[in-house]
Amino acid sequence: GNHEELFTKFWPCDLHLIGKDIIRFHTLYWPIFLMSLDLPLPKQVFGHPWLLTAAGKSQEGIKMSKSRGNVIYADDLAKLFGVDAVRFFVIHEMPFENDGVISWELMVERYNSMLANILGNLVKRTISMSNKYFDGVVEDKGAAEPVDEDLKNVILNAVKTATEKMDQLRVADALTAVFDIFRRSNKYIDETEPWVLSKDPEKADRLKTVMYNLTEALNIGASLLESLYA
Repeated sequence: GNHEELFTKFWPCDLHLIGKDIIRFHTLYWPIFLMSLDLPLPKQVFGHPWLLTAAGKSQEGIKMSKSRGNVIYADDLAKLFGVDAVRFFVIHEMPFENDGVISWELMVERYNSMLANILGNLVKRTISMSNKYFDGVVEDKGAAEPVDEDLKNVILNAVKTATEKMDQLRVADALTAVFDIFRRSNKYIDETEPWVLSKDPEKADRLKTVMYNLTEALNIGASLLESLYA
């Protein structure tokens, strides 16, 4: 059929993503076909590493194979952990230049340590305290302290790093930078102790500023995460 409108919309592509085992076909033969038809070439070609499955106690990665019976299906993972968690896991475990390794055990570990303990804990504490102290409406009262500046610097550096890593196709490194925001924000809660501030009426503006900073940190981190999944 004729799909000229769709072809014009999507081609040439900004990034042609392929498996590393077929680089020769997509960087030598296929460009020849395109040039013979006077069609533009992809702007970039990325031969992506493989996603391996863990073998034995060493958790060393080996190729998945139906004959070996070691295939881990995305549908099975999604049924247990949810689609977003699986996306997070695959991105996190796939470094730019090396094969990634996937296993049920590693998925559980990442889910608990990163999604539940780091991100989930931050979201729960921030939202719970914002609702408890201010009915979910926070504002910056300008009652800043030095610890606030450190949090902001971590956020700004993380945004810069994540953007640079995405431009370099280092998505796993970009994800690590985003989680730097969440880790620092959890530490910020422990440092500022909002539950203590809430008991002192004279600290009301400081408490509002702290909760505003936490909400902004979550907002920025979530926006970066959304761009990774888009």
